[in-house]
Order: sequence, then structure tokens, then C-alpha cells
Amino acid sequence: MPEGTERSSSQLLNLDDLAPKRDYVTVDGTRYDVLNPAEATLMTQARLRRLMTDISDLEEKGEEALTDDDDQQHDEKIRDLAKLIVPKLPMTKLNKLTKQQLGQLVSAFFVSRVGQSGTMRMVLEMLREMAPSTGDGSSRGSNASTREATPTAGSM
Repeated sequence: MPEGTERSSSQLLNLDDLAPKRDYVTVDGTRYDVLNPAEATLMTQARLRRLMTDISDLEEKGEEALTDDDDQQHDEKIRDLAKLIVPKLPMTKLNKLTKQQLGQLVSAFFVSRVGQSGTMRMVLEMLREMAPSTGDGSSRGSNASTREATPTAGSM
């Protein structure tokens, strides 16, 4: 063997150890895998960012500016986001989930999956897009409304 190519008993990298963690949700007794952000395509990442930005924009509208159409759009975008997060969940089951359950699903995804993945750049970009600087050192959305995004106890 040429010098430097000898095999040692130690291993440089075991790809089996790097297999992505598979989180899942259970809906009506059936288990569905949750999207692993590290495996998401650029298109899926872009859709996640767009939906999160659209949802954030709707949530930041003042009460006087909100319309029934905004409320409907918000519900649709949350469902679209949930569909990206749990891609194999049938629409019939997705449509049965309450707004609270959908919110918990979305919150749990961003807290557990994205926060622990190797795609922190995507998270930071999403946060940057959702809360650009206001020029006074604070961020848009850095008020008490962030408290509402915290997942609450409950099951789906």
C-alpha cells in the first residue's frame, strides 16, 4: 500500500451514525414522519420561508386593518405549512386538525427540528426575514406576541 493509505482499526467517519433523526406525529392512530430540514430541498426551504413570512405579516396587521379574507388566508397558510412539515399526512386528516393543533404542530417543528438541525442558516435567515431591524436596535415583532408562538401542552 502506498504511504498514507494504510487502514487503521479506527474509523474516520461512520455514515450510519449520521442518519437523520426521524421525528413523527401521530394522527388518528397513524404515524407520519416529520420533514427533516437537513434533507429539505431548496424549493421546500423557500416555501417554508415564504409561508412563515406571509403568516408573520398577517399576524402583525393591526386589528383595524384585518379582514375576513386575512383570517381565511392565515388559516390556509398554516395548513399549507403543516402540509410541508408532514408531507405524507393526507389532506382528509390534515383538514380535521383544529387551529390549535396546527399551531402546536408548526411550533413543535420549528422548536425541535429546525433548532436542532444542521440547517441553522435557514433558521437564521427565516428569523431575519421575519424580524428585520427597525433601526432603533429592536426587531420587528420583538413584543409580547412572540409569547403566543410557544408550544402548549396537548396531543394531536
